[in-house]
Amino acid sequence: MKTKITLTLVAATLLAACGGKPVTPSSSAISARPSEAGSASSSSSVATPSSEGSSASPSSHSEVPVRFAIVAEEAEGASVIELSATSAKEGDEITFKVKVEEGYRLDAVRVNQEKIEPNDKGIYSFTMGKEEARITLEAKKVYLVSLVANQATLTFYFNKSDHYAENETVRLSLSSIEDGYRLSSVSVKDASENSIPVSSDSGMLDGVTFYSFSMPAGPVTVTPIVAEIDPELASIAATYRGSNIASKQKNDKPTLKLSNDGTASLSEPGDGITYDGTYTYDSSAKTATGSLKSSNAGVSYTLSASFREDGSIYALLEEREGSYRTKEPYLFAKGGVTSLAKYYTAKSMGHPNVLTSYQIGTNHFFTYVSEDFSVIELGLRAKLSSTGEEATTLTSGSIYSLYDKSGEEKHVVKANGSLIRFASSERGTYTSADGDNLILDGFGSYTLGEESGTYVYHADASQVVCTANGTSKAYNLDLTNKTYAVGEVDNSTPFEGLTYEGSFILISQGDYGGQTGVVTTIAFSAEEKTATLKTTFTNSNFWGASNETEQNYANQAYTYAKDATGAYQITFTRSNSTYIAEVSSDLSSMTFKSGKLYFGYYGQDESDITLSKKSA
Repeated sequence: MKTKITLTLVAATLLAACGGKPVTPSSSAISARPSEAGSASSSSSVATPSSEGSSASPSSHSEVPVRFAIVAEEAEGASVIELSATSAKEGDEITFKVKVEEGYRLDAVRVNQEKIEPNDKGIYSFTMGKEEARITLEAKKVYLVSLVANQATLTFYFNKSDHYAENETVRLSLSSIEDGYRLSSVSVKDASENSIPVSSDSGMLDGVTFYSFSMPAGPVTVTPIVAEIDPELASIAATYRGSNIASKQKNDKPTLKLSNDGTASLSEPGDGITYDGTYTYDSSAKTATGSLKSSNAGVSYTLSASFREDGSIYALLEEREGSYRTKEPYLFAKGGVTSLAKYYTAKSMGHPNVLTSYQIGTNHFFTYVSEDFSVIELGLRAKLSSTGEEATTLTSGSIYSLYDKSGEEKHVVKANGSLIRFASSERGTYTSADGDNLILDGFGSYTLGEESGTYVYHADASQVVCTANGTSKAYNLDLTNKTYAVGEVDNSTPFEGLTYEGSFILISQGDYGGQTGVVTTIAFSAEEKTATLKTTFTNSNFWGASNETEQNYANQAYTYAKDATGAYQITFTRSNSTYIAEVSSDLSSMTFKSGKLYFGYYGQDESDITLSKKSA
């Protein structure tokens, strides 16, 4: 009969009962004994060292290492292969690979929720811990994005992949395009030729436009839609930076971008708003017109721009918001207007104007704009009249000639602090029959031989009244032949004793809200060169708590001039305010253009104000 033997291993090294030192036992033994029938058992007998006067005690059994399971979970389109073990003890290194099915993309491999990455051979590895290891896979079904190339080539941005899962955002940008073409849009279609919506965004990265769409559950084809560039638009397409000409307080430094596809945008850093729109360009007139509107403020602009030979763009931006409308002049240049140094309000025959010096690169210019923006001169160079020295700023009290690019004198101006006066038309040298020269500077000063003083020019009679040392003399002028002759002083005016009246709607521009109907009467004195301006308000609450019903300004001084058509222009002066009117040649009507009749802080909105002459 066969006997099953159980071996028992006796430990080779024991610890001494005292002193804690390792010791070698006197003997080690492997014992065998018969097992129970049909079974086997094992046991360990540890021999303990003995010493005189003491007896041995049994030792504890040695521990068997614990092994933990390794579980690999499959995912749709991906599975774990070549797993090095299905169980392991703490500290063991485990390796495996992942097989990804065609049409799927592996996004993540995790062991107990912790993401791990493969080495350069595609092998994943981790160190076994003190618990079960669970391998999970994250995979998605993906679809091909095919890019069609024509005159333009698109490229994938960010992840650079050409396969995407459903609902993922595909982002593209323009990689290259042939000369003479522009990318107008991007077309995306699925396998059934259905169009997929595409959005564009140029705000993520300066100078780069991104085209994005949401991936459907199927392959798509992306085609760049190109158009030929209009060479005229290409010649002006650029980013221009500028400044507001009319306001010395404003420093918003707006940016005007004209694109070669006929779109335009205006941004003002001061308010953080961008206005987008379209424009058209007339190459023969070198002008651009268009409209722009903000997406968040509800404000729209009309754009009227002139391209100048000095490299600048003069642009009128007319803002519309509800019933309010403002019009402001801007100056733009490709490199930016490096300085907008001086602001002046010009007054010539009562006309307020704007004269601004500006600099583009190293070139210094002046611009002249009338208040209603009907007269625009850009690229003027200022020279001191007395020396011909070119000026970059204007010194108060000095007279300057403004020359255009060809060298032709366009204007003569005199600086007076923050005010500029344009020389009036009588400026020049006049010769008498005796050969004497009467020199008029156009600003009210004259010289006649050794005599000098001030003068007042009466355009209606082509006469100047010169005053020196308290004595006044009159000289009649021939403006065409530049001659003069002694005349008689005449202080009369064609308006003496006349009265004009008219009604209109007055809009509040101050702290008092609302509007009111008004009746305005202007009565000229029959004896003195003054007039009385009276305004009656139909809305008694227009002035707020004061409840005034009229304003009456008596003894208003005025000057007048007569043009070549026989029409008159009258300038009324009150304190620092001026009211300018045009009077018909037959004296039957008086008109204040564009509502420019102001009383305090109030004025007509947009339309002309016309007063009719009342019967005597």
